[in-house]
Amino acid sequence: MMISLADCDIPFAGQLMGKAFFNEALAAYILPNENERKRLLPEHFNVLLRHAGNNRYRTADEINGVCVWHKANGEPSEYSIPLALGRDLAILGEPALNRYMQVLMKMEALRQRESPFPHYYLTLLAVDPSQQRRGIGSKLIKPMLQKASHEKLPCYLWTNQPSSLDFYKLHGFKIVTKVLDTCSAITFWSMLRQPFANESLI
Repeated sequence: MMISLADCDIPFAGQLMGKAFFNEALAAYILPNENERKRLLPEHFNVLLRHAGNNRYRTADEINGVCVWHKANGEPSEYSIPLALGRDLAILGEPALNRYMQVLMKMEALRQRESPFPHYYLTLLAVDPSQQRRGIGSKLIKPMLQKASHEKLPCYLWTNQPSSLDFYKLHGFKIVTKVLDTCSAITFWSMLRQPFANESLI
């Protein structure tokens, strides 16, 4: 089960996400120095969570996992990257910010090309590393998957973690594109899930 993530819980959630993504390829590309990554990655996620507003969620009991879902209407401009996000992420330093925004803009352009229709967009999913493989990720995404199916809407995401592909496939997602970003040398996968008539099929 998931509930809304309150403002007061953002610092804790940011720390959790910093741990969950510390060894991820994109985090290492943005912040290659491990000491800087350990210090700045939680702040990076704090900013993203603040900008997510009412679209951020957490596990219902303890905060063992966090996710962000956006309902997109499919119009090219409706989820454009706000200038305020770049301003607030200046804490990363200009080189790291430029690396992050370069990747984000490419992936956002890909999403707009691949899903020019109303859909739910999973932008972040993180589980405390000490609590992984206990079904927490499933508990976080299933309610929105069910809601999307009820509304007859697809769900979209992208990931650069090969280890996550089977998890998303288990929940009905299929790979749309595998793309190598030449600047970061990171491979990304975009995935789409069509609405299920019966969620018990998952």
